[in-house]
Amino acid sequence: MKKKHISLLLAVCMVFTSFSLVSVASARESVFLEMGGSATGTFVFSSMAALSEAVNSNSDYIHINVQTTAGTSVHYHMLNEGLVDIASGSAFIDIEAWRGGSVLYPDPIQIHRTILMFARNYQTVLVPVGSGIYTMSDLNGRRISVGPSGIPSTGIAMATLEALGIEAELVFSTIGEQVELYQEGRVDAYFVTSAGGNANVVNAAHVVESRLLSLSEEEVERIMQGGLQGRSFPGVLTHETYAFIPPGEEITVMTDHSSVNVIADMDEQVVFDILYHFWNQHSYLRATLRGLNTTPEHIMMAAIYIHPGAARYYREVWGIDIPSERVKP
Repeated sequence: MKKKHISLLLAVCMVFTSFSLVSVASARESVFLEMGGSATGTFVFSSMAALSEAVNSNSDYIHINVQTTAGTSVHYHMLNEGLVDIASGSAFIDIEAWRGGSVLYPDPIQIHRTILMFARNYQTVLVPVGSGIYTMSDLNGRRISVGPSGIPSTGIAMATLEALGIEAELVFSTIGEQVELYQEGRVDAYFVTSAGGNANVVNAAHVVESRLLSLSEEEVERIMQGGLQGRSFPGVLTHETYAFIPPGEEITVMTDHSSVNVIADMDEQVVFDILYHFWNQHSYLRATLRGLNTTPEHIMMAAIYIHPGAARYYREVWGIDIPSERVKP
């Protein structure tokens, strides 16, 4: 009888040990990722910090560290040089970096794959009510604040004005200085591309009675056929977005999307789990970050190739089938 008990005890111990070994073997090793988060104080940095927190708080193996960087434009170089594994991007420059041949990207950079479109950005032009500027063509010969040289929103402003044939004096400055320039009357217009309800636009309009310029159908078509072809789409702003827009009035503007890109060889399951944790927390994040206004379907508007892990996630969880030619290992 004693031998029976000993045998049973040994058997139980062996089963427990085997189960423990299986559990340890099945546990994923910790993954540490460096993220390019853009400049502090920007909506993009806040979004990247929120995304990383959502993942870090809910994943038992993924750990994301957000770096402050000079801005989204440098992230493609950083991904290419192995300085970051994941980074904010822009639909406007995803293609530019991929194709190369530009000032910022003389050689093609094709290391990045898109996994998420996380914010719709509105290309807004703010002008003082008493400026005599009512349409985009009225900007000819004016001084326009377009932001820092080399960042996506500035490139969008320049491409938009070029597509419309507008010749104006462009004033380059930091994002913070843009507001001061406008409020002090040192520029005639303030061109910014950002999520709806942008605090800088609100602050500028709080001091100077302002209006936003609306695009005509013909202007929308010209912009879409210009340098923003395939990267910009029409959108509408209303009183709900900015209180200074009169109730019932709709302002037609162009929009693009902010994106999240990862290195091409990132593990598919890691990408899958990053998206799983992000979208599980999306309603909370959206309530916290007003500009976080995209939906899963917006991944179809990604400017370049989509990571296989992201394609699997959107197919299995949301039933969104991404064409095979859009998915690149």
